[in-house]
Amino acid sequence: MGREIKFRAWDKELKRMWWNVQTAYDGHDGHGTPEPRDTALPDPPDEYFSPDSFGSVLGDENLVVEQFTGLHDKNGREIYEGDIVKTTIYEKERIHEIKFGKLSSATNGGEYSNSVFVGFGVEDAEVNEYLLSEETIIEVIGNRWENPELLEGK
Repeated sequence: MGREIKFRAWDKELKRMWWNVQTAYDGHDGHGTPEPRDTALPDPPDEYFSPDSFGSVLGDENLVVEQFTGLHDKNGREIYEGDIVKTTIYEKERIHEIKFGKLSSATNGGEYSNSVFVGFGVEDAEVNEYLLSEETIIEVIGNRWENPELLEGK
């Protein structure tokens, strides 16, 4: 079973998110979609997202492209790079931004040394250790573009 590869893009000029931007390619009518990812979000504006190709999406300095992690939160919502999540590990709640890159994970609850990996995670090594554990509850509460206040003081 493969992981679904999907992307969204934050439009810095229009201050809005575009979904499924990976569908933008030469000769395709879909060219991304302005629809929000779920019905809880407001209706999209009338703008139409129509780049020439996914390559042009990646090369557009006005767009910040973020990838789907392949994971879902406790409510079934897709988790993307740039999402702000609340993690609950053994009843301790923390707020984090999902990132992609070189991150660390504490081994054995931080009792031993940290290990380094490349992938999706957060900046807290202890949380990365338990991120996929059954004891961990993850909930998407926003994203870094539309809800930066959620990261204040971090």
